[in-house]
Amino acid sequence: MSDGGETYSRCYSWSNFEIADLAFWRAPAYTDFFAYLDSKGGHRWGDASVHLIATGLFASKDQIQFFEEIGYEHNPYTHCPKDPGMWERGRCGCDPQRSFDYNGYSCMRQWDKFMGLWGPEKTGIVRRRN
Repeated sequence: MSDGGETYSRCYSWSNFEIADLAFWRAPAYTDFFAYLDSKGGHRWGDASVHLIATGLFASKDQIQFFEEIGYEHNPYTHCPKDPGMWERGRCGCDPQRSFDYNGYSCMRQWDKFMGLWGPEKTGIVRRRN
């Protein structure tokens, strides 16, 4: 989530559940970026921050997907589909009321803005603009 590289939002995604096209990670832009970070040493760069900065620099919006329909927990944070139909079709066992998506430190509002989505309606469901 970027404002053209002017500031760092401090938002990042947990990469414990990540699906990626390996061509992105093998491309010269990423390998050069990674080599640069590696050459600087002195810092433990975690995969989440490296991947997020790289996608912010080198990926377009249409290359990034948030899987609303998949429940996920990285304790203490939980994402659970709030749309009842999506929840039922996915046979989810999570509690939508425990979803962290729009709580405190969550970056979902920034994600919605970045991707051109409306924020949560009264139901908490995120809807695309037409």
